[in-house]
Amino acid sequence: MEKNIWKSELLLSRKLSNDVELSFYNESKKIVGDRWDVRIRCEVVAPLPDDYFSNLPEKDPVVLEKAREKFGKTISKSFIKGQVFVSDDEIGEVLTDIIDRVSANIVSYVSHNTFAWKLFQSRFNEIRKEILLDMEYENIQVNNEDDGGPVDFSSCFKD
Repeated sequence: MEKNIWKSELLLSRKLSNDVELSFYNESKKIVGDRWDVRIRCEVVAPLPDDYFSNLPEKDPVVLEKAREKFGKTISKSFIKGQVFVSDDEIGEVLTDIIDRVSANIVSYVSHNTFAWKLFQSRFNEIRKEILLDMEYENIQVNNEDDGGPVDFSSCFKD
């Protein structure tokens, strides 16, 4: 039995003037007969300069260090565009159309000089919340005292 696993095939990749790389991956799969679920994953990857962290209002060194570990050297954003029940003979046209539409709508946005910084700020706020939550969980003290057995819930039930 053949499994329908999404496989990625790089269709197009281009580096923009602000060092952001825009890539399109074909993740289409056959669903029934000659029909396909055509999917394009668009991925935007930007280098992450060290000075981004120093320009943040966050000054807690623990949070900043954990954020650096989570980010790595790049920051990325991806999204999926697609069309369902496409026949075999229309796949190429649909793939081209999706890439053209996405390119027309997104290139001017992601090629702007402030794109990477704004994406970083947004992601940092998300990651900061995760880090603070993890730190709170680490500080929770587990009560290991034996309380004498199970709680009596017999009053909740009537005969």
